[in-house]
Amino acid sequence: MKYSPQQNLQELNTLALPSRAAQLCTIENSDQAREVVGDCGPDIALVLGGGSNVILNGDIPGLVVVNRILGIEKLSEDDDELIINVGAGEVWDDFVRYCVQHGYWGLENLAAIPGRVGACPIQNIGAYGVEVNSAIREIQLIDRHSGEAKVVEGAQCDFGYRDSRFKGQWRDKYIITAVSFRLSKRALPRLNYGELSNYFAATDAQKLSPQNIYDAVSDIRARKLPNVASHPNVGSFFKNPVVAQEQCRALLKSFPHMPSYPMPDGTVKLAAGWLIDQAGWKGKSIGPVSVHEKQALVLVNSGGATGKDILNAASVIQSDVAAKFDVSLEIEPSVVSCL
Repeated sequence: MKYSPQQNLQELNTLALPSRAAQLCTIENSDQAREVVGDCGPDIALVLGGGSNVILNGDIPGLVVVNRILGIEKLSEDDDELIINVGAGEVWDDFVRYCVQHGYWGLENLAAIPGRVGACPIQNIGAYGVEVNSAIREIQLIDRHSGEAKVVEGAQCDFGYRDSRFKGQWRDKYIITAVSFRLSKRALPRLNYGELSNYFAATDAQKLSPQNIYDAVSDIRARKLPNVASHPNVGSFFKNPVVAQEQCRALLKSFPHMPSYPMPDGTVKLAAGWLIDQAGWKGKSIGPVSVHEKQALVLVNSGGATGKDILNAASVIQSDVAAKFDVSLEIEPSVVSCL
């Protein structure tokens, strides 16, 4: 195992934030994951995949482990479904494209999301009416303290909206080495999300393929979200807030056009992008950080921003939204502060 000192992480996070790791290594299989835990377990400060859901706020004094465990393996298959095991270091969108090209249903709504497969259960990534927990079967792990290999079922992960045990009780406890997915071989188009439903309004849903839906989602995303290569960002920066029905009703009296989405538990989800837009921030800048002109949920490093700049801009926006709507916005990406 090679450990490299004082490594620049700017190209390893999609916000392009300046940060250095005291040490860095890359793992390419589960044996190397166990080895690095045996060598440096207490010094592991961060496990990094695609860096698309992290805010690096300063230099990292410990070891950064870059997960590049690859591989796609079909574990079982029948006439209706199949189970596929995927290395945590696989690029998420490459895997989704593999599925749709083979006609496998279940992940096509999650097209064009940046990052690696290992991050998907941590964040419970979701888009266009689908959350990844609906397809996750099991997750293979290495305990960061003991080096022990472990397998957990998706049902054990307490998945919620952009949430899981990996962001709470299991935070910094494991290195994810692989994720297995249960996918369908029978048509399963999920078109309930507004933009997607409109996209296929004149199409017979039963004639759609996973590739059709993947292409539609990719097209919609490309028209309203910036490319990280030219506009460094982490996608949706804030979670859509969830409020009680009473608070939603009160807000609708003052803001009758406010988007709101009733949830199964009786709460109501609001659109964070709409709130930020109404607070006057869409297309505006706070120092070297800009709010994207087409999607107010996206904060962009306009050039030279640091983690401190990003968090300062987020705080200003949170304060303005709270003052106007009495609604709290929660940051979606993980913040790694080592100042």
